[in-house]
Amino acid sequence: MKYLSKQKKQHLLLVSLGTAGIVAGMWFGLISWQQDRIAKLTAERDATMLKLKGMKDTFGRSAEITRKLEQETQRLATAEELMASGDLYAWIINTVRNFKTKHPAVDIPQFSTIQVGETTLLPKFPYRQATLTVAGKAYYHDLGSFISDFENEFPYIRLQNLVLEPGSSTDGTYSEKLAFRMDIVALVKPEA
Repeated sequence: MKYLSKQKKQHLLLVSLGTAGIVAGMWFGLISWQQDRIAKLTAERDATMLKLKGMKDTFGRSAEITRKLEQETQRLATAEELMASGDLYAWIINTVRNFKTKHPAVDIPQFSTIQVGETTLLPKFPYRQATLTVAGKAYYHDLGSFISDFENEFPYIRLQNLVLEPGSSTDGTYSEKLAFRMDIVALVKPEA
């Protein structure tokens, strides 16, 4: 470079800068764009392969899934057989009275009229519900045991809106028994 004239040095510098600019333009304009595109396609391929693996696993377990579906369908059919049907008022009263034989200390002499309507349990739930208010007297512990056992034995029936008040006897004095009132909400068997 020592022997080049000043003008030739400037031309060489301009050619070098031009070449560097073109190479940088190609890098940022074409190569980096292609690398980004390749990275994106690789990520899409990996996600698709993962999804395919999940599908293959599910397909491989299709017999097991079908068996479980049949078991759960049978379990649902068994539960629906135990749900309220026919004369709903008589069904609920008979269910409560039959269950009450296990809890003789709980006295339930009052039953209200039944109300049947759409369920308030969950939106778009495929069952209707029947609601009946009952009232009676019991000791606190006996009532708690009755409620716990009742809801455990009948998973399609809920006891709601429990109201407890101090009990009173016929002479106006307070009794140790509590007066209670609660709603019995039973799911109604769908029409076949």
